[in-house]
Amino acid sequence: MFTYPVRRWFWLSLITALMILALEFIVGWIGIVIFAFSLFPLLGIIAAIIYPILVVFIMGFWLVFSDFANISGVNVVWLRESEPYAFLLSKAAALARKMNVDFEKLGVVWTQTVNAFTYGVFRPKIVLYKGLLDNFSEEEIDFVIAHELGHIKHRWVWFLYCMANAVVILPLFMPLIVRIFFYFFLIPTRLALLWFSRECEYIADREAVLATGNMAAALTALIKLGKVKGVDIDLRNLSERDIVEKVVGDAIASLSTHPLIERRVRELLRFYPYFRKIYRV
Repeated sequence: MFTYPVRRWFWLSLITALMILALEFIVGWIGIVIFAFSLFPLLGIIAAIIYPILVVFIMGFWLVFSDFANISGVNVVWLRESEPYAFLLSKAAALARKMNVDFEKLGVVWTQTVNAFTYGVFRPKIVLYKGLLDNFSEEEIDFVIAHELGHIKHRWVWFLYCMANAVVILPLFMPLIVRIFFYFFLIPTRLALLWFSRECEYIADREAVLATGNMAAALTALIKLGKVKGVDIDLRNLSERDIVEKVVGDAIASLSTHPLIERRVRELLRFYPYFRKIYRV
């Protein structure tokens, strides 16, 4: 799956998310079957058969829905050859060919927010914000685009999130006391998926560096992103964390889909020896 070193935490987060998600599915399945059986025995048998089918159906719905719905809620202007920033299309296309991925469209949000994201599984789309385009260099923009393409390259992870959404919906129809018991399993599942999401950010960073061949631009892009978030990063003083920073940082990061910027920079610096070997720099 990967041709480069991957953090061991990626595999541990993936296994943890899968195990807890499977447990959530089983608990929901058993709960619905018991509830249906208490109403009418034959209904319990029907529920045992129908439940996994409905989970797959809802999962498929979320996958398709993500291709057509503007899940961000922002106004995106999809780029054409005559549009401002149309040069980004050729940049993205060249990087996509290099990374052996496809995307359907690339759009710009005309606000000064510094951000970028991708969405869609079968018809993936990349969205960049004007604030990012105005404040990042061309090489840094290449890194951002390649980072989003890295998510597209490994978009199989969306199946996990859609599965999580599917197994959450059906138990809503159970009695309140059963729902309360069931949702005790929801909290660790979401935390596990957040952990896995953060590990995927490290993967996308590495994919982007290998695609662009520009470690310096990757680091400066992350440093600029850190400044937007109020974090000043000095590479000369980016030492290992002390115990206080580790505890506080872990607590903050555990509730986020993205790692702290300092950690992303540290991980790229750890990745530098492999990058240097590949590009012989």
